[in-house]
Amino acid sequence: MPRLVNRKELVRSVDVKILTDLVLHDVLDSSSDEEDEMLCETDGSSSEDDEEIKIAVVRYFATQSRYLSARVNSPKTKELAYLIFQSDELTFKRNARMTRQAFFAVVDKIGSHIVFRNKSHHEQAPVPDQLMVALSRFGFDGSASSLWTAGSRLGIGEGTVSLYTERVMYALLSLEKTVVTWPNTSERATIKARIEKNQGFPHCLGYVDGSLIGLQEAPSMCGEDYYTRKGSYAINAMIVCDDLKRI
Repeated sequence: MPRLVNRKELVRSVDVKILTDLVLHDVLDSSSDEEDEMLCETDGSSSEDDEEIKIAVVRYFATQSRYLSARVNSPKTKELAYLIFQSDELTFKRNARMTRQAFFAVVDKIGSHIVFRNKSHHEQAPVPDQLMVALSRFGFDGSASSLWTAGSRLGIGEGTVSLYTERVMYALLSLEKTVVTWPNTSERATIKARIEKNQGFPHCLGYVDGSLIGLQEAPSMCGEDYYTRKGSYAINAMIVCDDLKRI
């Protein structure tokens, strides 16, 4: 069952309270005579009205407020993110999970995507920053890929981490039809000739293998279908590549 945020949970609780009172009131009305009703109205109408007013006020403020309590901003710094971009190649690769050259090649591919442009006057963070945040989650698993861990490491909030990740994923997926393609006739001939010359396999177009892409938890739908022989949840991928490791 999906977890409700505190505000929605409060509104739902108030709605349940109102519905319960209505049902109970209807049951009492149907089972009591006029004399009992008059007595109840005389003795308890004022307190019931006060209770109803309190419930209405609570529900109003719960629906009109984004948060139930005042927000406390945690201190953040982007100095660490800056240091990552200024670091040596090994440190950069450990954080980005790819070389600096490959990283900025990806930036060039996705940098002009419309998802990185706001309709308002407020500019987004630079694309390299957003890509670094996303890669810091893609390259790790478990708690190391959590919103809090990535945000505290790079000096941004959890909501911002989620937003950057979604933008980068959207931009990357838009490249699928141009970067993951089956070779045409001339390309196939070139690949087969190159493989036969270098590896000695005639008429070989590429190599195929399977790999498990791990999931942190079971999907909400048909989760048992993702359970693997290794005792974890994963997606089974079959990948075909040529001798230059191009998928």
